[in-house]
Amino acid sequence: MLNSSQDINVQSQVGKTVILPRGDLIVNIDDQINYVNCSLTQEEGELNMIKLAQTSRYEEAYLFDKTNSCFSEIGYNCTNRSCQGNNFTSAINGINLISYHLHPKYCKLLDNSLTAMFEKWMDTVLKQFLTEKDILNLKERMLTLPSKNDLTYFRNLQEQENIQEFRIANPFGITNVVLKEGNIEGIVKLYDKAISDYVFSYDSNINLEQNIQNYIDNVNESMMDYLDITFISEKNIR
Repeated sequence: MLNSSQDINVQSQVGKTVILPRGDLIVNIDDQINYVNCSLTQEEGELNMIKLAQTSRYEEAYLFDKTNSCFSEIGYNCTNRSCQGNNFTSAINGINLISYHLHPKYCKLLDNSLTAMFEKWMDTVLKQFLTEKDILNLKERMLTLPSKNDLTYFRNLQEQENIQEFRIANPFGITNVVLKEGNIEGIVKLYDKAISDYVFSYDSNINLEQNIQNYIDNVNESMMDYLDITFISEKNIR
């Protein structure tokens, strides 16, 4: 367990590192500072991220060192549409790392192609079968999945930093993503088709959590050779 700033070794290419002695995780848009928090367990940190995803207007990225139970905030150039992960030449002491990416409720996650599909179908089809709340849930359900750019970022972390665990923090829970071997450009192309094929598959007779699970199950079935996605709802983390 780390006890002081002398025990932390973080070499960031962006800003200086500030050790938070206690408290919750934050969404930080000041690229001159990177925050490290060693006062939370992994479960506490994940619940923090879910709360941030319910209110934040910016994406964020974190690394969690499982050996020392430390979260390091590494996002920079973060907006309501994207966030870059800081390129760490040496992460927190220890190599047992998980990459977390925050998909907040108010972010502009949908790719342009999916946005166009929603606009095309909104008045002609969706409103005939779904309430406005259901349509909103259908859109926000996308926040539980990685974007195409996320998959490319995860592959870079695998190859350059030997990080193999990836999680998406969203307003509804935590999504674990296992990215298997294969050409990433080909995987992204197949993934784009999978999420588009099932984007309008929504059952208004079941709750949002089950709709999320059904959507992920469908995407998993299409991508079983390349991806394994698991959703954990907020209530199951507590």
